[in-house]
Amino acid sequence: MSEKNIVQYSKNNLPEPTPEAIARFKKLKNMRDEDIDFSDIPEITDEMWETAEIVRVPKKGIYIKLDEDVLDFFKSQGKGYQTRINAVLKHFVKTQHRKKRKKVTT
Repeated sequence: MSEKNIVQYSKNNLPEPTPEAIARFKKLKNMRDEDIDFSDIPEITDEMWETAEIVRVPKKGIYIKLDEDVLDFFKSQGKGYQTRINAVLKHFVKTQHRKKRKKVTT
């Protein structure tokens, strides 16, 4: 999977589902487990868990000054506003890296 296909969401910033997605969710919710096609999903085995590890990206605490309206916006979204600020900054950094790579290859 390409890194550009990875999207991060928290429970507080999920996009609104489309009407089509809502219809698919309702259909799936009403299905019996044995009628759901899982053939494209590999079964998780005990052996997989033996080598699994939790990966945490270390964070560094800093002091940062933000415009009041920016901070108010993120705080108004609920708990986890610092994580959301970090996600926005991380997205910006990744975008800048992609732009630099494009310039180098073109």
